[in-house]
Amino acid sequence: MKLDYKKWLLITSLSIIGLLSSIDILLNNDRPDYYAGLFVLPLCFVFASLLFKDIYQLIPENIAATVIILLFFVRLVLNPLFFSEAGYIETVTINTDINSSYAIFLSCYEILSVFAMIFFFYHSHKKTINNNEKKEYNTKIGNPYKIAVCIMILMAVGCYLITPGIMEGFRSINHINDQYFTNIENGDIINKYSTDFVTKFSMVTGNYIIKILVILVPTLLILHCKSIKNIFWAKTISFLFCFIPFFFIDGAIARSLIYVVTLLMLRSYVLNVSINKSQGRILVIIFAAAVIVLFYWINRFHHSNTNSFVAFISEKISTYFSGFNIVSGSFNLPRNIDYRIRYMLYDFTETFPYGNTIFHISHETIQPFFNKYNVTSGQIPTTIGMGYYYFGFLLSPIYSVCFAQIALKAGYKLKNESNLLPKVRLILTSFYFSMGIVMYNIEITMINFYCIILPLLLLEKINIKCTTNKSVTNDNRKD
Repeated sequence: MKLDYKKWLLITSLSIIGLLSSIDILLNNDRPDYYAGLFVLPLCFVFASLLFKDIYQLIPENIAATVIILLFFVRLVLNPLFFSEAGYIETVTINTDINSSYAIFLSCYEILSVFAMIFFFYHSHKKTINNNEKKEYNTKIGNPYKIAVCIMILMAVGCYLITPGIMEGFRSINHINDQYFTNIENGDIINKYSTDFVTKFSMVTGNYIIKILVILVPTLLILHCKSIKNIFWAKTISFLFCFIPFFFIDGAIARSLIYVVTLLMLRSYVLNVSINKSQGRILVIIFAAAVIVLFYWINRFHHSNTNSFVAFISEKISTYFSGFNIVSGSFNLPRNIDYRIRYMLYDFTETFPYGNTIFHISHETIQPFFNKYNVTSGQIPTTIGMGYYYFGFLLSPIYSVCFAQIALKAGYKLKNESNLLPKVRLILTSFYFSMGIVMYNIEITMINFYCIILPLLLLEKINIKCTTNKSVTNDNRKD
């Protein structure tokens, strides 16, 4: 299927921006010699977009493909541009004269691998992907599901009564101007109030449950809005419910923003918006989220000690979108095989709920390990960087490709799922694993999988079992 003019316009627009970015970087004569190849990053994005142009057919039909492409645009086009304009301010400074060229090459290898996977995914599913028939959505929520949610709420209340300090890990959007609004470390708060086994168990358990409830409760409220006969009140009330997560912002404000975007998307399905309008709303929601992030950064800039806004944005893009400078930090890690095996296992065992207790992890985890060897703070090791650290260059994109595949499949199921209840899980899966390639890393992605996606899936299984059994019983009674 040929690209329509809208898709060509998008590819052309992003390619022109990429070329201009590359030219601007190339003409900057103040750059250090070891950044001579920096202009290749925007060019690689342009080349990958044109080589695998068919993947743009998935925008906005597949939310995962949409997010992945846009995130790579920020990482490979905007990040090097702002980095150059800001005067090459580095976060990782150790061995950058040696490692930067390797990091640039590794970043190019990653996007080509991921775009190739998306290309093959599209061609293996294009018949159903291009199907724009309107679906009738439904939802059946059984009593066991509702009871399970009530039990979780009671457990959260119980944990709060035992350790009221648990709420220090959450902020309301009303306090966004506070100087220390983003300085929340759940680990520090848990250690602060964990005086014995009971209080530690309460802090850890309550933290897990509250993060699930922040998405689960508004989901149920929005689903119930489907039964409101007055369409005006259904739209108004469901819209307000979408912003509940902004009153429970934890250490990662991105989580609350993702929750709000997810709920807004769910709302469009609940209101049974047509396919074309729904896809348009998805793009509007993503664009609105990007604008919110930009205004958030502008607000934080005014509360920072940085004088240059360009330098501030350059630092934020590099940090939040795992720029090549952060990628270069993986080359500074010790190459001992025991370190590599240990931290590869930690990505799964340490991120599992109560993982530190179950597996008795005594060594420092991957983030402090990465920061120690790079003499930095608050930086996360990138997915492509750790893929290289664990498996070497040839297999370095393995996590990125796997995450992309999981995200794409979730996005594919999202479009074809008629039951409203799983849609939130599928949207979150698309977001988390897409962002796991660029914005997050292996550790954070697995935490989101274990602590958010998996519990939602288990609740769905309970609901399917109880509603199916009820249907079968009712059918038998009729017979």
